[in-house]
Amino acid sequence: LLAKDVNEFKVNTVTHFTGKTVYRGAPIVNKGPLPPRVGERTTYNIVLEIKNFTNDIRDAVAKTFLPTNVRWENAASAPQGVVDFNKASGELVWDIGVVKAGTGVLRPSLVAAMQVSILPSEFDVNNILQLTDPIDFTAIDTFTGKKVNLKIGNLTTILSPEETKGSSEWRVAK
Repeated sequence: LLAKDVNEFKVNTVTHFTGKTVYRGAPIVNKGPLPPRVGERTTYNIVLEIKNFTNDIRDAVAKTFLPTNVRWENAASAPQGVVDFNKASGELVWDIGVVKAGTGVLRPSLVAAMQVSILPSEFDVNNILQLTDPIDFTAIDTFTGKKVNLKIGNLTTILSPEETKGSSEWRVAK
């Protein structure tokens, strides 16, 4: 008699979700002063990136809310999916759909840019301003059926490290 044990394991995908604030070299051209100045509008790109390693994921969505002092500029660049802004609720959504395994490894990462702007007031002088609330990413792993839940903190006028000329550009000036 021959006995055989079989164990089957389903491994969840590994997904990376990051975000940054970009001014120079942004996919959507920005305008306005750096550092931001009282009474002058400055635009920024909110850039989100997804890498997905092991299994395909579906129903992928990134969501955030814009603070009341941040304006949606109705401009987005996304290689896949749809970017939508709900003016009544302030919710900004990137509905991505399916993200294939190997995205960011065997094929390019998925990167979306969304343009927002601020118009600082006297109360904002010397402050770093918040551009988004925390950003949630959700999806379903198509192999395991498990939910993927990732979150990044809010994005601010602090520029991504690769393009900053120093923290003096982040704070509102008179």
